[in-house]
Amino acid sequence: MRTRAARLAAVLLAAVSLVGGAAAQQAKAGWESDIVLTAMDAELRRSKELKLDGVQPPYFIQYNVTDIDGYGAESAFGILRNEQRVRVRMVRVVVRVGDYKQDSYFGEGEGTVQLLPIENDTIALRHQLWGATDKAYKSAVEALSAKQAALKQFEVDQQQKQLDDFSHEAPTDVLELLSGLELGARKWPEVLNMVSGLYRQDPETQSFEAELKFAHVNRYMVNSEGTIARTGQSTYQLRISGSGQAPDGMRVWRSRVYTADRVTDLPSDDQIRADALDLLATVKALRGAPLVDDEYRGPVLLGPDAAATAFYNLVGENALGRRPRPGVPSRTTGAYANSYKALVLPDFVSIVDDPTRKEIQGRRLLGSYSIDDEGVVPQAVPVVDAGILANYLVGRQPIRDFPKSNGHGRGAAAQPAGPRVGNLIVSSAKTHPPEFLKQELLDLCRKRELRYGYYVESFGPGSTPQLIYRVWANDGHEEIVRGAEFSELDIRAIRHGILDLGDDVRVRNSLEPVPHAVASPSVLMDELVVKRTSSTKDKLPHYPAPPLSVAR
Repeated sequence: MRTRAARLAAVLLAAVSLVGGAAAQQAKAGWESDIVLTAMDAELRRSKELKLDGVQPPYFIQYNVTDIDGYGAESAFGILRNEQRVRVRMVRVVVRVGDYKQDSYFGEGEGTVQLLPIENDTIALRHQLWGATDKAYKSAVEALSAKQAALKQFEVDQQQKQLDDFSHEAPTDVLELLSGLELGARKWPEVLNMVSGLYRQDPETQSFEAELKFAHVNRYMVNSEGTIARTGQSTYQLRISGSGQAPDGMRVWRSRVYTADRVTDLPSDDQIRADALDLLATVKALRGAPLVDDEYRGPVLLGPDAAATAFYNLVGENALGRRPRPGVPSRTTGAYANSYKALVLPDFVSIVDDPTRKEIQGRRLLGSYSIDDEGVVPQAVPVVDAGILANYLVGRQPIRDFPKSNGHGRGAAAQPAGPRVGNLIVSSAKTHPPEFLKQELLDLCRKRELRYGYYVESFGPGSTPQLIYRVWANDGHEEIVRGAEFSELDIRAIRHGILDLGDDVRVRNSLEPVPHAVASPSVLMDELVVKRTSSTKDKLPHYPAPPLSVAR
């Protein structure tokens, strides 16, 4: 096996050939002066040599350092209420005792987390890593004993016994140039105040807020297999939200979120203002909107944003290859635990998760990364192929039929890594313009003698429709309604109930639980149940809001 020095030299030579002299010099200088990586590497090599009497030595050690430079601000009713710039550096140390076949990992939360100095002092960094490694090592030794005792209580089938606890992966090098947070030239507090101050356009608005969260994250990784990596990603999120109450006390709300990986990709002030005014008008419309009927069963058209939420929740989350607890014979956890190579969507629908892709149709995808948090280069994974569940998204904990990682082991800052969605891209063998799907909706309603169908623009928490319209069958006009919830939007509904997909692919970028993206078109569902929500209503304010001007 190549020595670390030889491998690092190869990385630098590759950088010269790929990006030219100037950039290569930056990369070289970056490694030679990168105190964080050199401290991690030195302490890891020392920790690998641990040999304690009567205690098993570690067979695998990994350091994941997350260095976050963040900026956040909030404004409400035209006034800034919070602004802060934060810098923090954390490390998660994972120590595994035993071997790849059976090791000390037993449930969630392996390893230990500590804060690191934000200043680059080698001795201080190494002392912090030493303490975290020692703590993680002790925990791993105890966990292995507890695991071996617990496993004796379970009847594990032969297929589960053949699985390794941790997949053996080839070492790799990923060395990106260091970068930092860019705020741009705009005065963001003024932008937020401008937006939240628009509440004056509607005095009955109970809350109107604007919030931004900007962050640049540099990640460093070394492990005992020989992997060394340094990567970085910036994320910029701006959220507008407003709420109010209908005359019956029901709370209504709307939000608009912009998420990008470049500050220059956020919309202009004029566009943000226009969108905020539209959001304000929608909240006002919702306050006066009629309630949905007690129950509706019929066709529903999901817009691209709503469809993206549905595909993420019902396909993406269920295709995560998480090994079930001992004694459970299923391949994975979740609703697709036993759906491998079974029909999960109509045969004209396919879904791929591709973290190697940076954009689609000119739209940036935030789920792109060059190495996952377990030291594996990501792969494009066909999750659903012509309706059939073809693969799971897996990390380094093997599941039946998937002994190796496909590079989807990721975690939030300093959190345990596990299978996560990257860039989930939905496609169809047949697509139509949105107008065609709306006409199909109307035709179905008339055929079934329904007065109207439903169009869902977006979902809120818990897949509750945030913005939903009645589409009247007689003339196609749309009427905003409130108080709706779905009772049968589940894996059975999408397996057989999708009739058509649009050609209006949009990207929904999200930062939770890790940066990811879903690219989806509109979806026409054959039959869903929409009913009136059972949530309680709050009392209206006892007295009106304060005046918008103060008498002197």
